[in-house]
Amino acid sequence: MRFSEAAPRLCLSVALSILLLGMSGQAVEAALEFSLGNQPFGTPPYAELDITASTITGQVTFDVQTTSAYSGYKMLGFGFNSLADITGFTLASIPLPSWTVISAGAQQDGFGNFDWVIDASNSSGSNRVTDAFSITLQLTDFSKATVANFLKASDNNTGPALFVTHFYPVSGDTGFIAVPAAAVPEATAFLVWGLIGLACIPALMRFRTFSST
Repeated sequence: MRFSEAAPRLCLSVALSILLLGMSGQAVEAALEFSLGNQPFGTPPYAELDITASTITGQVTFDVQTTSAYSGYKMLGFGFNSLADITGFTLASIPLPSWTVISAGAQQDGFGNFDWVIDASNSSGSNRVTDAFSITLQLTDFSKATVANFLKASDNNTGPALFVTHFYPVSGDTGFIAVPAAAVPEATAFLVWGLIGLACIPALMRFRTFSST
């Protein structure tokens, strides 16, 4: 089989494989920004949030990183919501051993009540993390480990924020920062590359037709 005949088939096969991988629940990602603050911290965004979810492992990971303008700031606790009931989840990984307090329906200072808040028993300096932290949930029902399941706003989906954390400036008053409820995650890398692959099919088909004439 000549390359001109095989290329479209190969491109289609690769594109479909990438799309299926992205849709299978393995390593599906979303990127969001903490752009709300209840103190005059400065110009947002204050931090970035990457969510990785897999229905294969049943795990959901939240990676929070301050933006360069807020390097050196500390954070403590993480509030989130879920559209489907995830009662019974465990903490597969936490930033510090003290982050083991799981509260349901906790108020987060102006940003509403969150279904779940992972926190320490007190806000002492030793319980705060600088610049970044990561939390991984292990869900008992693997099918609920999707990014979409956690895109729910506070106050039972009527509040202003999707996610929240306590923010500690290098100097000045502390407060909370949050991801706004209207935030839309960036497209996943898997889906983007899969769509690019599909888009190249017509061009390669034209190339095949041209080369065979």
